Amino acid sequence: MTEQFTRWDSAEYLKTEEDMGQLGNFSRDTLCSSSLAGSAAATDRITA
Repeated sequence: MTEQFTRWDSAEYLKTEEDMGQLGNFSRDTLCSSSLAGSAAATDRITA
């Protein structure tokens, strides 16, 4: 099965400063949670 992607232009959806701030918060939170999960996995490998 071939994956298909569509073009996404944030300018079409982020109309206000609040919209942009919410995307920034979501991105930051996602990055932080991914980093913490990676750190936990690395710690598990070291202590195992």
